[in-house]
Amino acid sequence: MFESFDPPGLSALGEAPEMRVAFGGTSTLLLDWVLRVHAATHELISRAGDDPPLTLYKGTLQDAFSIDRSIIGSARIGEDVTIGLGEVTVSNVEGDYDDLASNSSPLGQEIEIRMGDRRRPLSEWRVILKGYTVDMNMDRDQVRFSLRDSGHRLDVPASPNVYAGTGGTEGGEDLKGKRKPRVFGHAPNVSAPLVIASSLAYQLNDGPMHAVTAAYVRGVALTPTSDHASVAAMNAASLSAGKYATCLSAGWARIAVASGAETGQVTWDVQGDATDGAFAETTGAIVRRLLTTAGGLSDPGDLVPVAFDRLDAVQPAPVGYVIPAGDDQTVRDAVGRLMAAIGGWCGANRRGRFEARRFEAPAGVPTGVYDKRVITDAQRVALPGDVSPPPWRVRVGWGRNNTVQTTDLAGAVTEARRAYLAAEIRYAAAQDNNIRLTFPPGAEMVVDGYFRDESAAATEAARRLALFGEPRELYAVTLAERLYIHEPGEVVRVEFDRYGLDAGRLCTVVRVRESRSDGGSGDGVELTVFA
Repeated sequence: MFESFDPPGLSALGEAPEMRVAFGGTSTLLLDWVLRVHAATHELISRAGDDPPLTLYKGTLQDAFSIDRSIIGSARIGEDVTIGLGEVTVSNVEGDYDDLASNSSPLGQEIEIRMGDRRRPLSEWRVILKGYTVDMNMDRDQVRFSLRDSGHRLDVPASPNVYAGTGGTEGGEDLKGKRKPRVFGHAPNVSAPLVIASSLAYQLNDGPMHAVTAAYVRGVALTPTSDHASVAAMNAASLSAGKYATCLSAGWARIAVASGAETGQVTWDVQGDATDGAFAETTGAIVRRLLTTAGGLSDPGDLVPVAFDRLDAVQPAPVGYVIPAGDDQTVRDAVGRLMAAIGGWCGANRRGRFEARRFEAPAGVPTGVYDKRVITDAQRVALPGDVSPPPWRVRVGWGRNNTVQTTDLAGAVTEARRAYLAAEIRYAAAQDNNIRLTFPPGAEMVVDGYFRDESAAATEAARRLALFGEPRELYAVTLAERLYIHEPGEVVRVEFDRYGLDAGRLCTVVRVRESRSDGGSGDGVELTVFA
């Protein structure tokens, strides 16, 4: 059970949010943003111990909202980065919020929705969603805010720094404005920008790196020499032709070639980012590093550390990931690709704290048990394309070559090395011919992996074949109770008198849709579950 399922009241309302919403079992909603405009569905005054204390909340907030959070896509389940969507509305009949249309819009501000009894302190109310406002629509009668959960914070560049083009380590006009490279984990045959041409100095990583285990010119390996404390010291050092030197603390390296020789393609085998002296080489560790160094999240304040520890425990295989110079991918892009490669996902829980998990078959003790007493409806829904029909073969990538080279290779390069350089990725496979016979003509699943080792890719392929190589079901289950507690990835038990659920089945939650309206129509919780 993850941190996000702790009982209500463990997380205080006053975590310096710029915009807040809270709604209570006594039909009370609270709204508070950085402009210190306070609103509630019923007028109230906060307690002396609340944040903010002894504050009047106008009764302008409408008793309605919607939230939709999912880890299911069109092709697969439990991959990528989860992004929750929602909406909340305030009344503007009296023109209380007309100023928002011109000079005081709360767009991009943090918002919080809470459930609780307005007779209790706000700190005891349960968090429904902590996220951000991304759009606002206003008319004479109301203001409607579109919401996204804290996954919105990951829509920033995975490589935040760019070259100034002012010379030296900031490069020339050819690099000006381009993003600097980042390398994580075990990354073979990486191309890097030549930043200081006079000394043949290359920037491999924007920040400290663990090691450079090889350097190549036109496919021929050079001889390593010393590591230096600074780029200046590395460039000043004497370096014989056919050798390379490094400045690991800054993420740089340089080579030396014979006078007048044509340099050709230069590549590097890198053990990448080592921020704070820690080499990140597993998926969980690299995702955590991306969230903090590029996503601007604090660790542990914005993260659920136990989630990343558990991910490393179930998937400890070394991986490698490269963000080339000039690449504009976001943190969300990079994290999504890494998590998809291991069949997992990353996202923010209700309290806005990030966790990463691997999608698994339902097992263990359920966090909720539901039967006909609380289920108002249940329907079978379509599975994503890659798992329906069940795949008979799963292929998972490994041994990624980060620079494909088929030309301009030196004569000394061996045939084995040429074969390696000509292919971007290799695959390990798991298959079951009985599945193909049962579900002809035979579907396959291909996973774009980042594993260093073939054995790790083979293990992941076998895991996915076991998980998806048999008929699976998705059910949309509507609950009468307003629970507002479940998270994607959680396990629940469902018992219903249709679709083979008569005896009850353990299911994994893959989507949570929650809504509440002023009139009560359409209120409730719908869980999409995998069985």
